[in-house]
Amino acid sequence: MDYRPFKFPRSVSDKEAEDRITRLKEVYKACGGWNDLSNFVADFVRKGIIPVPLPNRELSIHLGMKWDGWVRWRQLLVSKLPSIPWATLSEAPTSPAILAALRHVTMEQLNEVAETISGLDQKDRPVVAAIPGTLHEALTAYQRYIIESEPTNFDRHGKIRQLINRHQDQPLATLGLDSCQALFNYWRQRAPRHDGKGQYTPKRSREQLAELVRFLEWMHLSEKFGWREPVDFRRLDRSISKETKDRKALKAISIPTFSLSDLASLVRHAGMPEKLWIIWCLNTSHGAAEVGRVQWEDIYLNQDHPWRAEGLKIWEGGDWVGFLRPKTEVLGWWMLWPETVTLVKHWKKHCEANIYHRPVKPDDILICRESGSPLYGTSKNGQSGFRNQFTRLKKCCDRTGFPVANLPPGTLRDQFSDWCGSDQADAIVASVALTHGSPHGTDKLLYKHYSNRPWKKLFEKQQEFREYCRPILNAIEEPTPLPQKLGEFAKMWPTLTGSKMTRVTVAAKSLEVSKATIYRYIERLEEAAQA
Repeated sequence: MDYRPFKFPRSVSDKEAEDRITRLKEVYKACGGWNDLSNFVADFVRKGIIPVPLPNRELSIHLGMKWDGWVRWRQLLVSKLPSIPWATLSEAPTSPAILAALRHVTMEQLNEVAETISGLDQKDRPVVAAIPGTLHEALTAYQRYIIESEPTNFDRHGKIRQLINRHQDQPLATLGLDSCQALFNYWRQRAPRHDGKGQYTPKRSREQLAELVRFLEWMHLSEKFGWREPVDFRRLDRSISKETKDRKALKAISIPTFSLSDLASLVRHAGMPEKLWIIWCLNTSHGAAEVGRVQWEDIYLNQDHPWRAEGLKIWEGGDWVGFLRPKTEVLGWWMLWPETVTLVKHWKKHCEANIYHRPVKPDDILICRESGSPLYGTSKNGQSGFRNQFTRLKKCCDRTGFPVANLPPGTLRDQFSDWCGSDQADAIVASVALTHGSPHGTDKLLYKHYSNRPWKKLFEKQQEFREYCRPILNAIEEPTPLPQKLGEFAKMWPTLTGSKMTRVTVAAKSLEVSKATIYRYIERLEEAAQA
């Protein structure tokens, strides 16, 4: 059988290419080989153009059909090639006046049927009203509305594009309860990813389904479209399926954390403010959402704990930070290590001299960019600034020959709680450090009130954890290590003899690098010697 070889752009995933080839084979078989009709359809399928326009009426002869109008022509195409997303009748190359007349005649027939059924059932049945438009027309209008109202919400724009690309067009008049459930089921069953790498995660599938529901609710209230939510629309199943194979193995249940050597390496390579917020997160069990929202007025240096005067049994003096965690709206208190305080003071001087050019204000954000704007954003991807800085820092460690575990910056928040272990008393302390709504599963009454939480125990545990983190804290003042090959060159260079060019040649050959790289190494060593 003559299956013509087709080529696809590199942007098309292997899975999508395989699907298109399958549809092309169906076109070949249904049309009886390659002819004007199959070539017309194949061109759109190969390019991934959706929907496929209805072929011209003259091409109906290839299916052995005598032309009988666009309605019959489309019905035949759908029956012969059901996997092809065909254009609607409104997109057919025919006169709008003919389509309007066809709609009028069809609605009259529909109302006649409704009246007949009403007479048989002896029940009043409302006359069916015409619902103009198609699903893709409504989705496109919804897309324009969201882009205008939320121009920077690119994640939501992408979800709407996925709805348009994934769902076949259909008249809104046919979008009843069963059709809505079919739309839901596509995402409930976790649709394949657009890049062909498996299925969407349950979380992403849930987000896509939620966007679909928001679209239908918007269309229900829109004056442009006459579509209304069917009765029992709210009872449709929206649960996301979770296959057994997606369950994590028992060995994967433990929370991954950085080793002490990894954390020390990160601190050695970090500049400011990365060094500050890494130590801060270890000290306070904060994540990006917490440290990124701390203001200068939340920090209390060299003074008694603010609650000590109100009866909190704690030692005199100290350095503290108090913060209301946005997620749980629970107030947390943490003792600041001396090393953390030193970094805070150093960062404050830098902010006043080089960023704000003024004394910091109480409501200024602690961790900010060189432009003065907060590193933690207010959009859905607010943690991207921290993640990008952390990714660059890990790459820097890799380049110098000190690779660290490929974990996100949020792992820093789990280091203290993981160190506390599984003992119940320590687990309660860890939960207090994490500012959970209820510190532990067994303490819903005992530690319900802030004043009753084991603050002193937490601060004592923080002191113990500081000693555990000593290798990391020592790394704060240690110089950034030289790249591995540069370190080897630094040891090799004084032992070489001969002219400079000869020594450069020998060093380049020994280290398997270019001579230009060796000259850069020499410049680095000379700069380090002058410093």
